Amino acid sequence: MKAWVVSWEPMSENKAVKDPFVAFLPARWGQQRVCSALELLYASATFTAAEFIGFAKQSRPGLAPAEMSREWVYCGDNTCMVARKVKNVEVEANYEQGIERISWSEPKTTEPFRSKEQERDANSYNRREIIRGL
Repeated sequence: MKAWVVSWEPMSENKAVKDPFVAFLPARWGQQRVCSALELLYASATFTAAEFIGFAKQSRPGLAPAEMSREWVYCGDNTCMVARKVKNVEVEANYEQGIERISWSEPKTTEPFRSKEQERDANSYNRREIIRGL
């Protein structure tokens, strides 16, 4: 299965993320639609109720604008919310242990600007996995 995976990503090594998984979005969505969804997901995770009422009164006040690269969409600073198109999505829930395993394959190179060597390696994928409590 293909999808956009949304996760929290630290931009430095000294930042840790307790639960990096945020959501899956339909693979058929274009980057513009993913940008809009990502901005709302980011706001819902970071806004106070007072900020949300301001959002309801006006269009987009204080929203962190999502930005696009060739392969991903991101929103926020450090830690930022990132959406990228992935394949081979699998979710396994183990209710007895109270955990779920979320895994997917993503391109090895997800940099917005690639070297010629990285372009040749663009069809290679890394497997990524998140295990989290239910």
